[in-house]
Amino acid sequence: MDKYREVIYKNYRDSGYSSVVTDNPKDIKSRMEGYRLDLGVFLPEDKSSKILDLGCGSGYLLDLLLKSGYRNTSGVDISSDQVAFAAKNKLPVVCEDALSFLRSHKEYDVIIATDMIEHLNKGEIVSLLLAIRDSLKPGGFVILRTVNASSIVGNIGRYFDFTHETSFTEHSLQQVLVSCGFTNVIVTDNKIPFGFNIGKKNQFR
Repeated sequence: MDKYREVIYKNYRDSGYSSVVTDNPKDIKSRMEGYRLDLGVFLPEDKSSKILDLGCGSGYLLDLLLKSGYRNTSGVDISSDQVAFAAKNKLPVVCEDALSFLRSHKEYDVIIATDMIEHLNKGEIVSLLLAIRDSLKPGGFVILRTVNASSIVGNIGRYFDFTHETSFTEHSLQQVLVSCGFTNVIVTDNKIPFGFNIGKKNQFR
C-alpha cells in the first residue's frame, strides 16, 4: 500500500471524511435516499442473491441492503477505522485490500462499489475490474458509482478527497469496462443531482 493511503485510511473517518459524510440522522437519511434512487432499480429480485459491498466504508449501504432483505450480503474495506465503525454496528465486514479479497472470494451474484474506484490509479482500476469480473457468477453483474468528470462540479468531486486518483466521463467509464470484458454496460446519471431530490422516489424492492 502506498504510504499516503496507509496514513490516511488508518484514520479516514477522523481525517476529514466524517465532516463531509456526516453521521447525523438528516444526512444519513439523504444518503439512503441516494442509494435507493441510484441503485434500487438494478438490484436483483432474489433476496438470497450473494452480494458484496466492495469498499463498504462505514457500512451504510450494507446496512440498507440487509434491512431491505438481502440476507446474503457482506462488505470489505481497507480503512480500519471505517471497518471498526461498521463492525460496532454488527455489520458483516472485513478489513482487507479489495483486490486481495476478490482473489480468494468468488461466486457473487452482484458486486457493488459505490464511490470507490476513483480512489485507485488507472492500473489498479483495470486490475480491480478484471478481479471483479472473475469473482462474479455466470450472469452476475457489477454496479459502480463514481465521480462524474462531465459534471459542472466534476472538479470538486475529483479533488475534495486527497485519496482520489481518477475521475471518469461516461465515455471513459464505458471504455474501461468494455476493455475489461464487461458487456451490456449501462451508464446513467445520479438521481439526486447536487444533493437535491427532484425525482419520484424509487424504493428498493
